[in-house]
Amino acid sequence: MYRLIFVDDEDMIRDFFEEIIDFPSYGFELTASFSSAEEALRYLSGHPEIDVVITDIKMGQMSGLDLCEEAQKLCPQLVFVLLTGHKNFDYAQRAIRQNVFDYLVKPTSFADLSSLLDRLKTHLNSRNSPSIHSHSTPPRYRDVVEVMRQLAQQNFMTNFSLENAARKLSMNAAYLSRLFKQQCGQTYSDYLVSLRIQRAKELLVDPTAKVYEIGYEVGYRNIQHFYKIFKQATGMTPTEYRAAHTDWKDNGGL
Repeated sequence: MYRLIFVDDEDMIRDFFEEIIDFPSYGFELTASFSSAEEALRYLSGHPEIDVVITDIKMGQMSGLDLCEEAQKLCPQLVFVLLTGHKNFDYAQRAIRQNVFDYLVKPTSFADLSSLLDRLKTHLNSRNSPSIHSHSTPPRYRDVVEVMRQLAQQNFMTNFSLENAARKLSMNAAYLSRLFKQQCGQTYSDYLVSLRIQRAKELLVDPTAKVYEIGYEVGYRNIQHFYKIFKQATGMTPTEYRAAHTDWKDNGGL
């Protein structure tokens, strides 16, 4: 049975976890609950056997994210779940960097908690039994990929790359490359190209827009390189694509 502690400064929330959730039926023992991150950290310093910490984010002087950061120094094997009153992109990015397993938005339903505990047990079983391979994707990995997608969508029109994304997330570029390819079936570079080509197609239907201007707008500073990439992706040059998709027959268009 896995050992779990719960941290939240709201008495009603702690009571709900302690009295309503049948932790043993999910394979967990709720060993303790705390009203502050400081109390939880002191407890963890003397109890390295704890497997999981579920904690609220916003609490007094020490936040749940601070607790994760400090507790990992004591017990690197700990698995963390965050509770938050609202979704926040900055929270998500910091949680990713600290390898948080998942975060739930309050008010949390019994169904969400039940699903969480099932996934936690599967994750811990897989981690403790290397021969067992789970085909499910841990939520934190989905969060990483989603943030990478958002960064690409926001920055594809610039000279943005995997290395830029890695710096934004303070993570290893090689690891991110493998993770993105595993979850999306294509490399991050190919994903960026697909965004650029799609936007270029949208712009090319305007016969008044110059092809070199379109290339520049979608992130290609060299017109020959833009032509090459566009033809590789579509089988046509930008000018041929424009001619095929508009009534404008001027093959110059530059």
